[in-house]
Amino acid sequence: MTKKLVLNNKEIENLTFAEKEYEVIDSEYSFLYLRVSKRTKTFRFIKKDKYGNLHRIAIGSYPAVKRLNAIKTCFEYIEKINNGISPMGEIRTKKNEFTLSEALEFYLQKRSRKLCDKVYKDYQNDIPRIFSKFMNRKLSLITDDEVENIFEDLTENNGPSAANHAIEKLKAAAKMQVPLIFS
Repeated sequence: MTKKLVLNNKEIENLTFAEKEYEVIDSEYSFLYLRVSKRTKTFRFIKKDKYGNLHRIAIGSYPAVKRLNAIKTCFEYIEKINNGISPMGEIRTKKNEFTLSEALEFYLQKRSRKLCDKVYKDYQNDIPRIFSKFMNRKLSLITDDEVENIFEDLTENNGPSAANHAIEKLKAAAKMQVPLIFS
């Protein structure tokens, strides 16, 4: 289901979360829309370049990202596209600049439709609890030795199964942002 609205704060607040996601196009800016799922309301950008290539980019979740910031980001993307630069290409090169906290937020935002409530909450709670010292560090600065030390501690204190599950959760969140990390 797709509908058009002026996406002001009141209208966005009135949009209800739904099991089946739907999209609401901003009637003032056709390149901006909001995807509403069962847990998130995410601003997205969509536009074709002069060659007909479609650019779709998630901007961020409301209310963390406000409409005016989303519009500003869209205009930055349009300028890049008009200059022959792929905004996603730039985003991919900056992935190592994300912190684990940002990577986890992005992962949960992207996967929220596919994760059951229990698994979603496990990720939301377990990663910050187990990897608390990494949460505000850039992914590129987390070393294999540090991850190995946490794995060994978890294995000793909680058993190998818990340690493996924790590392798998960390890898899932980090790979969504940085495909080469921990591979």
